[in-house]
Amino acid sequence: MPESDVVIVRGGLHGAALAFELASSGRAVTLLARRELASGASGGLGLRGVRTTDRDVRELPLMRLAHDIWPTLDAVLGAPGSPVDAGFRRTGSVCLFDRDEAADPRTMARIRTMAAVQTAHSIPAEVIDAEALRAIEPGLADVVAGAIATPLDDTGDHTRATLAYAAAARRAGATILEGTEVTSLADRAATTSDEVVHRARIAVVVLANAYAPALLEAAFGLRLPVWRIYPQMTPVRAADGFAFRGLVNHVSRIFSAKTIDGGLVMLSGGRSGEWDEAADAGTAPASVAAASVAGAAELAPSLHGAEAVVTDASRPESVSVDGIPIIDRVLGTEGVLFATGWSGHGFAITPAVARLLAEWVRSSARPPLLAPFALARLSAPAG
Repeated sequence: MPESDVVIVRGGLHGAALAFELASSGRAVTLLARRELASGASGGLGLRGVRTTDRDVRELPLMRLAHDIWPTLDAVLGAPGSPVDAGFRRTGSVCLFDRDEAADPRTMARIRTMAAVQTAHSIPAEVIDAEALRAIEPGLADVVAGAIATPLDDTGDHTRATLAYAAAARRAGATILEGTEVTSLADRAATTSDEVVHRARIAVVVLANAYAPALLEAAFGLRLPVWRIYPQMTPVRAADGFAFRGLVNHVSRIFSAKTIDGGLVMLSGGRSGEWDEAADAGTAPASVAAASVAGAAELAPSLHGAEAVVTDASRPESVSVDGIPIIDRVLGTEGVLFATGWSGHGFAITPAVARLLAEWVRSSARPPLLAPFALARLSAPAG
């Protein structure tokens, strides 16, 4: 019966990052990955955004910590004297707003407040006008009046980062078992499909993203206010070679874009695919890609008629009822922690969450920065 200090359930970016943080501090770690690493939401097409703008204020301290960690990963995750490329690029971001929004005092008050709150959390943001914006991102339509500019925001390669964290975790002594599906959980134990029970001296940490709620309900009767979505990713090719320079989104439109390998513009930002229940996978109808291209072309005219190279919605994501993650301990257990409900923006905060979860495991005390993500926030007040 295998035994470790910590057993981590599932091998996405959050699992690999936690395995590294714990193993590099001397803990014996076993990570149980259902399939190969980065086969779920932590893999797949294109890049992901390390975005601050329009994030829930409770996540801003995590973003501040993540902004400090991301640029260090190439050196930290590499072998001695041999840094890796974990896929991080400091591109900056702009969150666009339109002319009608600029003319509305209430909307502009919201936009200025968003920038001020970010800056108060030591993530500088500035509301810029059309001229300053087009110096950063030329080629935008006349409808765009300005943006919130956040120089610290970035893009990252989720697959590359997952594999870099996992390789560093292995070098630090972690055991990573791919193709090992967890079928049931107990306090400080996880059983796999081959009926092997992996015991943990300190904790089992469930980081199974969209699959975590079912595992936790079956084992502990814990019903989480979390459901699945299948976000679409649509890389497109503009006829004139147009591409964005950094991370671009919008304060009100369903729109998010970044440039990926080959000069393709990857469109995402809220449109979801459909769930094929029999295949347990998401599919993306052609109409989803068409809507993404049409919406993007309203903001960047060069994208009119852009070719959708592919549309993918096969990677399930978990969404919580209030749009921020749930990170907690299962009540009534001595050593079961979990995190789920990333709501489409968990990638950016991964390095911070992993570091804080590792601190929680080592000390048995919840770090203050994770307190806002407790499940109890969604409970009715007593009395």
